[in-house]
Amino acid sequence: MEEPQDPYAPPKSDISIPLEKQGPDVKKVFSPAQGSIGAFLGGPVAGTYFVAMNSLALGNVKRARLATILGIVITAASLLWHFFLLDRPLGYSIRIAYLVAAWLVIGRTQFTKPQIVASATLTFHSNGRVADVVLLGTLIMFALAWVVTHFLSHG
Repeated sequence: MEEPQDPYAPPKSDISIPLEKQGPDVKKVFSPAQGSIGAFLGGPVAGTYFVAMNSLALGNVKRARLATILGIVITAASLLWHFFLLDRPLGYSIRIAYLVAAWLVIGRTQFTKPQIVASATLTFHSNGRVADVVLLGTLIMFALAWVVTHFLSHG
């Protein structure tokens, strides 16, 4: 015999996502705002992740691979720029370049926020996920900077 359900029990589904946006065919993506603010705060590592994951959500493995390769090149160039070419760092100007690049790539070649909202098969990643990627991207950049600094001072 089946026990009666408690009407005051919390629901067993994810209520943060509308019911019509749940299911195996729905893909989570990053909006242009999430990707660009994430790239501004998390640097090229985070920006690369946002663009590559959106490309994978679209089923475009080649574009995701290209985004990853370009992200590695941009990250290396950024580190080289800071350590070899400048007496003082660029500050926010390089971060604004990451922001603009992520905004343009996601907004123009992938999808805009209205397209995601109107789509039956797309929904947004949470802002908590964006914060996690930003934190991880920042830690990776600090670790790479430390390795380069350590190598240069002891090399």
